Amino acid sequence: MFFHLPSFLLGYAAGLGTGLVLPRLRPVALEVASAVFRFADDLAARVASVREDLEDVMAEARIRVRKAAVGTDGEAATATATPHARA
Repeated sequence: MFFHLPSFLLGYAAGLGTGLVLPRLRPVALEVASAVFRFADDLAARVASVREDLEDVMAEARIRVRKAAVGTDGEAATATATPHARA
């Protein structure tokens, strides 16, 4: 097999450079990871807020439907009070 000195030196320099640069990249990687976690936490908080708003709207709609089912005299409408009523 042929030994190619420039390729060997290039590989050696790349390995040496990686060893010297890696400790300096740790703070950068830490900042990137922190930003990702911050974004994920903000997103989770927004999703929870939207979910709560949606639950409030659905509860209000449910109340309106139930109020509409109750007649003006306070008795439930026949269709909703006795869905399985026999004629």
